[in-house]
Amino acid sequence: MQPNPADLTKRQTQIEERTRPDGRKRSGYLLIPGLLSLLAMTTLAGCDGGEGSASEVVPLFSGTVSTAKRLAAPEVFLKNPAGERFNAEINELGRFQLPEAMTDDSYLMRADLGNGEYLYSIAHLPSVQANRQNIHSYTDLVARTWFADQGLNINSVFDSNAGIDNFPSKALTDNIDSQIQSIISDVASVYGLADISLSTADYDASDTGIDRFLDENPVIIQNSRATI
Repeated sequence: MQPNPADLTKRQTQIEERTRPDGRKRSGYLLIPGLLSLLAMTTLAGCDGGEGSASEVVPLFSGTVSTAKRLAAPEVFLKNPAGERFNAEINELGRFQLPEAMTDDSYLMRADLGNGEYLYSIAHLPSVQANRQNIHSYTDLVARTWFADQGLNINSVFDSNAGIDNFPSKALTDNIDSQIQSIISDVASVYGLADISLSTADYDASDTGIDRFLDENPVIIQNSRATI
């Protein structure tokens, strides 16, 4: 769906400096439903990839779940566009992986925080650059941006027994992710993460490095407004 440039004045994407309780400044905030239409007008943009340990089964996807909250279940739940469901165990380092046999080209992934709260992420068939897709508040923003722009409730889409129509392409989700990372680049550079892809970086959920940044700078979503 190509946006009408005239609609951009009606569907505002707002960005402003926000002051955190500790005196530091947040990068800004975005109104989710309008973000995707604005990004669709931009040129598609172009990881911190660590080497994994050798194993007999090469994972199709692997990733890390980062959240300052306690997970309600030590599993990642997945749904592919056909509506099939899978799950993967999360280990003590927040890591999970999917077996090579899972050859579908995309998944909507969810981590359960309890009380009807979830973190989402969208995974696609791995490219040469990365075979990872993490789950945290920034990947959650990417996923919610897409489904909100389609007029859909992401929880309802995941819980439904039906398949997922018009699943977003990797190019589109990469573009949304790139735009979000450009907003947080100044803050990320303070942590030494300016050139790191938070979506595909290889790390442990160990309260250090990337995980520390994600815990201390979460995306907060209230009333369809995402504060970064």
